[in-house]
Amino acid sequence: MRKIICIDREYGSNGRIIGKELARRLNINFYDHELIEKATNMLKVKKDILMKIDEKKHRPLLFETLFIDNDHTLGSDSINDILFECQKRLIIEYAQKNDCIFIGRCAADILRENTDYRVVNLFITAPLEYRIKNRMKIEDKSKEEIIEIVKRKDKERQAYYEYHTGKDWSKPYNYDVILNSESLGIERTIAVLTEAFKKMEF
Repeated sequence: MRKIICIDREYGSNGRIIGKELARRLNINFYDHELIEKATNMLKVKKDILMKIDEKKHRPLLFETLFIDNDHTLGSDSINDILFECQKRLIIEYAQKNDCIFIGRCAADILRENTDYRVVNLFITAPLEYRIKNRMKIEDKSKEEIIEIVKRKDKERQAYYEYHTGKDWSKPYNYDVILNSESLGIERTIAVLTEAFKKMEF
């Protein structure tokens, strides 16, 4: 059976770092920014534009019609919706080809609705202060600015998830496993997940 793991995460919880290393240890493909790279080529839109709208709910005032593969057109009232549909196609396509880990983008719900693969959906969380400290190590901004960014990113991800799935992003029952990356630490979190998925039969 296909091994497919989907990871949702709070901003600053190190979900992407955990997912990428987990993929390496399990020797399976990893998809996050790779989806943006592919969408850039498909939609013929600059990467920096797609990065700004990635995992954000549509904005009704933005109207776009973009062309995919030269002969296929996706029409939408929002470039955000066009990007979602493009990434949806890619997620299904990649899942059909190989074992993999997806970060965000409602991947678990997309695959459960459109394939018969068994999908494990993880949610990586951590206390706000821990996540703020993580981002302060990366971004050259004040603590007040980082607090605003972390809270805004969480709201954007929640709105995106709920808009596309109709589910509550914050409810534990929407996920198979929830882990606190501060409690376990990044290395232990990765080790626990690696051991569990190596033994699990999909």
